[in-house]
Amino acid sequence: MVKDISLVDINSNNFSLITEFLNGASESIKSFRYFNSRPLSVISNHVKTVIALCDNKPIGYGHLDEEFDTIWFGIAISDNFKGKGIGKKIMSYLINYADCSEIIELKLSVDINNSVAINMYKKFGFIIDEKLDTDVLIMKRNNNEE
Repeated sequence: MVKDISLVDINSNNFSLITEFLNGASESIKSFRYFNSRPLSVISNHVKTVIALCDNKPIGYGHLDEEFDTIWFGIAISDNFKGKGIGKKIMSYLINYADCSEIIELKLSVDINNSVAINMYKKFGFIIDEKLDTDVLIMKRNNNEE
């Protein structure tokens, strides 16, 4: 676990942190294809966007993206910081935000061969919802307090 990690909500004043993260994340961006087909301005649709900082350097990213009636969860961690608890910290933060905001369901897509991510998502209550194609799973998490 890395110490001194701070989570910063993204707004118009610190928007450049996303670009800085994307430029420095290297290989981890290959499996996080969110921005491949979307402009950075898509964050205006986000319910919440957060960057993880270590020594003022962006090392992690997460969002809750509203698309029609679905809230999509997304996360990416820079290669040098994977396996150090940063993904769990971002997930906890965003899931807590979603729960407090009474967001009932979150969905995410994940590469079927990314067993580390799939196992982490399961620990946070996500279940496999469907197999999108031969390479991608859709997982969902419901916050039904019945």
